[in-house]
Amino acid sequence: MGARLRGKPVGRAIAWPDARAAFMLEGWNEDGRTKRLYQICGNAPIPGLPLVLLSYIKQHEPERYARISTVFCAKDYINYRLTGEIAMDESDLSFFPCDIRGRKVSPELLELAGVPEIMGCLPRVLAIGDIVGRVTRKLPRRRALPRARRWGPEQETRWPPPSASGRWRRARPSP
Repeated sequence: MGARLRGKPVGRAIAWPDARAAFMLEGWNEDGRTKRLYQICGNAPIPGLPLVLLSYIKQHEPERYARISTVFCAKDYINYRLTGEIAMDESDLSFFPCDIRGRKVSPELLELAGVPEIMGCLPRVLAIGDIVGRVTRKLPRRRALPRARRWGPEQETRWPPPSASGRWRRARPSP
């Protein structure tokens, strides 16, 4: 979820079904934050949302929180390792969550969660289907993917994957 400069993770990734922050949502329900969050994003918060987890990490792992320079979703970290580009697509905004009407990150939501400073750590947002970048020539040395799945430097990565099976496939090189 979080990485410091040069993309090194600040800790083990936290998957969305993680429930460690469930108790925090009880407080958010009691003080009205959940209601306001729903008005902005159209989603009821669950413990594994990045917004909720960031709030949890800030309160319970402050040293880890202080080291975060970029917030990644899992696929965005993979794209970063492949291309060196820091970005997320707009479909992740609803999971983060976001301002559903403005289709952008909401500073008010960050404030409600007590993490307004994280705004500067969020990646740029791409439209769904935009090309994230080109696979870097450094990829074989960095071992971002197992040897059998390496791509050439002229390949582009897209998200979501264009294949119907949901598996990664190489996009055709640009003309």
